[in-house]
Amino acid sequence: MIQTLTARLQDSTAGRWYLEQSERDQRVLFLLAIFLVAVLFWLFVWLPIQDRLSVAENRHARALADQQWILEHRETLQQLATTRTGAGPRTGQALLSTVAGSARRHGITLNRFQPEGSDALAVSLDDVPFGELVVWLERLQREDGIQVRSATLDAQNAPGRVRARILLH
Repeated sequence: MIQTLTARLQDSTAGRWYLEQSERDQRVLFLLAIFLVAVLFWLFVWLPIQDRLSVAENRHARALADQQWILEHRETLQQLATTRTGAGPRTGQALLSTVAGSARRHGITLNRFQPEGSDALAVSLDDVPFGELVVWLERLQREDGIQVRSATLDAQNAPGRVRARILLH
C-alpha cells in the first residue's frame, strides 16, 4: 500500500517537482510540510476542542452554582411556589371563577370564555382599553399566579382599544 501511494506521488506533477529538488530542499520541504500539518491540526482540531471544553466547564460551574443556590433556598422556593399557585393545581372551574372575579373588579367584561383542558381558560374580550387589559393581566399573574400562555390582540377603530383572545393557565 505504501509502495502504491509512493508510486502515485512520484507520477504526479507535485511529486515530480519534489523529486527534482536538491536533497537539502527536500528535507526543508518535508519539515515545512510537517510544520504545516501540525499548525493545521492545532488550528482546526485542538483549538476547537479546547474552546468547547472551556465552554462546557463554564456551563458546568454555573449549573453547580445554580444547584447549590437552589438547595440552599429550597424551603423558600417551595413556599413561594405554594403561595403563587394556591393550595394545589387549579381546576378549570376555579380558574374561571378567579378570572371572572378579577375581571369584574377591574371593570373588564369577558365576552366569551371556554375551558381548555383541565388547567387553561380561553377568554375573549371585545373593545377593551389596552392599558386596562395590561394592568389586569399583570395583576392576574402577580396576585393569583395565573399566566398568559398566548394572546392575540387586534386594534379597534378607537385609539388605544383592542379586541383580545387570551389563553390563561
